[in-house]
Amino acid sequence: MWSTPPPSRLPHILRLLPVCLLVTLTACPSDDGGATLTPLPPESVARLVSKEGTVTLTRSGKPAPAQPGALYEHDELETGAAAKALLRAPGGREIELGENTRFKVGRDLGDIEVTEGTISFLAPGEGDGGVTQVTTRFGRTAIAPGTRATLALGAAGLAVDVSVGVITQVEEDGGTRTASAGQKLEFGVGSIEVVDPGTPKEPPKVQLTADGRVLLKKKGEPRFSAARKGAQDAPEGTAFQVGPGGRARLSFDGAAVKLGAGVNGSIDAAQKGDDGNEVALTVNGPVALALDGKAPVKVKLAGKHPIEVKGKSEAAANVSRGRVEVLAGELELVVNGKPQVVKAGEVASVSATGAVEVAARARPWLTVPLGKKVRVYAKRAVGEIGLQLPEELSRAQVANDAAFTDLVLAGPGKDFITVNAPAAGELFWRTVDDQGEAQSNGRVRFMPDVGSAKDEASRGDVVAETGLKATVFFQGAVPTLTFTFPSVEGAKGYRFRVYRASDLNKALVDKKTNEAKTTVDPGLLTEGSYRWSASALDEAGNDKVGGRMNQMDIIYDNSLTTLQLASPRDGDRLDGAKCSGTAPLGTRLFLNGKPVATDGSGRFNVAAPKAELLVFRLVSGDGSESYWLRRLRK
Repeated sequence: MWSTPPPSRLPHILRLLPVCLLVTLTACPSDDGGATLTPLPPESVARLVSKEGTVTLTRSGKPAPAQPGALYEHDELETGAAAKALLRAPGGREIELGENTRFKVGRDLGDIEVTEGTISFLAPGEGDGGVTQVTTRFGRTAIAPGTRATLALGAAGLAVDVSVGVITQVEEDGGTRTASAGQKLEFGVGSIEVVDPGTPKEPPKVQLTADGRVLLKKKGEPRFSAARKGAQDAPEGTAFQVGPGGRARLSFDGAAVKLGAGVNGSIDAAQKGDDGNEVALTVNGPVALALDGKAPVKVKLAGKHPIEVKGKSEAAANVSRGRVEVLAGELELVVNGKPQVVKAGEVASVSATGAVEVAARARPWLTVPLGKKVRVYAKRAVGEIGLQLPEELSRAQVANDAAFTDLVLAGPGKDFITVNAPAAGELFWRTVDDQGEAQSNGRVRFMPDVGSAKDEASRGDVVAETGLKATVFFQGAVPTLTFTFPSVEGAKGYRFRVYRASDLNKALVDKKTNEAKTTVDPGLLTEGSYRWSASALDEAGNDKVGGRMNQMDIIYDNSLTTLQLASPRDGDRLDGAKCSGTAPLGTRLFLNGKPVATDGSGRFNVAAPKAELLVFRLVSGDGSESYWLRRLRK
């Protein structure tokens, strides 16, 4: 009988093959004069194309170091630690043996037996369309044409990961179990399970949206260049600088990080972790973090004690060096491997030793009510304000538009949530139920503080000599008054006098003018009844003809629709500051939370409280509220 030839004899045998074929067909004579048939050599099943590390071939019971070449049925291959071998069959089938694998060659690579180890099917069946049958101690696994899969067999069981195509496990009772791309078929003792890991893990795509002066330098680029306005890809290794007046936003699946002027840093890593997106940043300066709850997020911030901020639902926070303020929802912080949950209304501080301390966050200087018309007037940036919530714990949304398409933040809050107020414009907020349906709505408008008593006083009124009593109405303060009177022929000038009606012996205003008119500046005359006259002067400057005494009443007319603040002005000194002005009739006025008494005309004049921040709150009859902010200096 023909025995399987060793590889060293294959070339010699192949040279003899035509002769043997001829002898077989012509019945070559034997030594004893009879005729015998010579058996053909076996055909190879596959070839060992390449190998790495220690690979042993056992043929006819004799082990030897494997060399690239032909493989025959019943050959056995064994790979050592950190070794692998690539096998290829006619038609294009390929399999790769991983480390510590024992494999027995069958009739072809479409029918193989695995004793232990790892085998990857790189493209089985793509060449000849056949199904690959894999036999293990757990039974038979059919691998469909074109399938890419990895089979791992060990003492604990068998696992088959499918990246492309389909595999089918044939069970003892004839039933089948199928796994397709993205799934894993696991075989344990007495059990078979299909594990679906879900969507393949792809790294999150980070985008940077620039507004104003923002500089970028991507990995490998020699220098920074101006970022184009709008969204652009920001892969790992991208460095950024936000200049004066600029701002930027880093966004990816499930989160957004807002960067203000003066902030710089880099995107160190962006990957898909076991619990969702993971983005590592180095940031110098404060950032605002917003999570939309669509995917779990982990943001790593570099520093002396790196901070990991994790979130699985809607949340918002302000993050600066060693400090995390949670505005809405809740976040998990991990510092030095220790987790700490921080909820809305709390602030976490990281000490020099890396210890995390959580405390209640200070309430904002202003918390505006829900469900009312609210306006806030200020000459400078308002900063943080609170938006009131109707219940102790509510899920809130804050947006820049009434349709809530441009969300500022979202998440649960307790009593109120804190946001940064815009310099001008509106904020909208609402509470929503578990289905996302709106329950309560709020709206606040931020406006520049341009109205004051001084502005009102700059207007002028004309008082003419008609022989009738003149009445001057004012709001806030008496405006500039212009008095006119008939001219006298030959007069060298005029002498103008104003008296209180109750004291005609003492002139409040006594002045000379060359024209038949004159003005009285704001502040010289106040509310009350007056008498005034204008007499012509001769060349010596004496009264030539006595002027007529005219009557005038100055009456406060409070038809105001908004608060008029005469003092203090923004930036005034705190010492001795007075708060004066006029509130519209029918309104209630509060100063730093305490009611302010007004007279019958709505005017007030009180000492300023000992505080650098003064908040005037005006409540109108319709329930609407307005706020004025004054900052004083020591």
